[in-house]
Amino acid sequence: MLSKSHLALMLTLVIAPFSTPMAFSADPGIRASTEISSFPGNLETQHRARAFEVSATFNNPDLVTFSATFAGDISANSFMPAGNATPTMKVKIFYSQPGSGADYSNITIETPKIPFQNDTKIDAISTNSCGAKTWMNKGAGIVYFEINRNCYDLPDKFYSALYVDSDLNKSGAVDYVYLPASSSLTVDITKIPKPAKVLPKKDQVIAGYPAQQSYTLDVATAYFSTSTNSGLPIQIIGKTSAVCAVTSSTTISLTGTGTCVVALSAPGNDLWNPSPEVSFSFNILPKKVIPKVDQNLYFNRPGTLYENSGDQRLDIYTDTKLEVKVVSSTPDVCLFPYSAPDNTVVKIYRSGTCAFTVSQAGNERYNPSQGSTSIEIYAIAKPAPAKTGTKPAPAPIPEKPKTPEGLQILSGSSSTSGGSKAGASAANGGNVLKFGEKKIICRNGTKTVTVTKKNPTCPKGYTEKK
Repeated sequence: MLSKSHLALMLTLVIAPFSTPMAFSADPGIRASTEISSFPGNLETQHRARAFEVSATFNNPDLVTFSATFAGDISANSFMPAGNATPTMKVKIFYSQPGSGADYSNITIETPKIPFQNDTKIDAISTNSCGAKTWMNKGAGIVYFEINRNCYDLPDKFYSALYVDSDLNKSGAVDYVYLPASSSLTVDITKIPKPAKVLPKKDQVIAGYPAQQSYTLDVATAYFSTSTNSGLPIQIIGKTSAVCAVTSSTTISLTGTGTCVVALSAPGNDLWNPSPEVSFSFNILPKKVIPKVDQNLYFNRPGTLYENSGDQRLDIYTDTKLEVKVVSSTPDVCLFPYSAPDNTVVKIYRSGTCAFTVSQAGNERYNPSQGSTSIEIYAIAKPAPAKTGTKPAPAPIPEKPKTPEGLQILSGSSSTSGGSKAGASAANGGNVLKFGEKKIICRNGTKTVTVTKKNPTCPKGYTEKK
């Protein structure tokens, strides 16, 4: 190891603006420098650094340059491996005054093990993530380092030292020159204002996720979600207008079959770069084809009605609970003039047969259904004329006609038209249930059976159709 006593130093420290151009700066700035006049005999000439200088300029206030001037004409291989040697140049930066000869560096910058090109900047090795640049001036025998003052958070006043390690000592010991020898070089660049720190922008990462990978047109809306690491608004654009349209930040309207593609992007700001466009997609399939089911119309016949009975609500309904429409076929006897919920109320005008048709229009699940029937409206008997001088005879009490009672199926798998003993005709063979009986329809796959009993149950293997 080379002793400090072997070095004869001449130290010159300048920290002031200067007007004459330096070897590495064309505009006035501030510099600090130190020089050495003698070298150890076993150190190769080209590795004898005789000066170390740190500078900053007004033209480029965000950059700080470190330079070492060597005694001999250096070559591109000066800091490349030479035989078993690995010559290097290092600059150490201290944020506080280090002890004499002690190594308390906060940052170290080192020449790389690749050939230099004259005046061409290449990446140096740095302990700071901001990196550094290095280059050399072959004719002048100078090697430079350059760092970004803001990125390094370099204070206006700091300390620095130069290490030149040739590793060429014939005895095998490490030979190095440390400038300055007894303490670090003090650098004060307060007079050059530090530019406002510009933080590097971050990259945005955005993504979109459909709630399902496939939908059918049985539904009108698809749902999706998005994510972003920046929290900035995301622009959402539909790319396939023939099959889908974006309606909000979470919903898409389905308009056709095919692949729905949605693109996402996000503009940047002072902290975030604009995101690249990304997309997501899902399939839209046709509506599911569900066979429609037949529905039955039921009429629970009333008791005897007379011409003076007024409005009467008839018990007419479907097994699907859908609204029925009732139209009179004998408007001179009766009408069904009211809207729902009074659509099954009959208005009686006179005695006679009140015939009517019941229908249900069906929907996407059930087929239409229609049936017809009638009820008899009876006259009120008038009293016989009274004889002279005698009290009028009381009006005879009309005999209650025998009217069919119970539930009547007007349409469906066993539909009828009529069923009244008072003269209604049966269109499909008749299917008037006896009073108290109940009819159920049982299903086993595509097979159906009808069971009519007081307490009907389905055969084994069949289930009741609700």
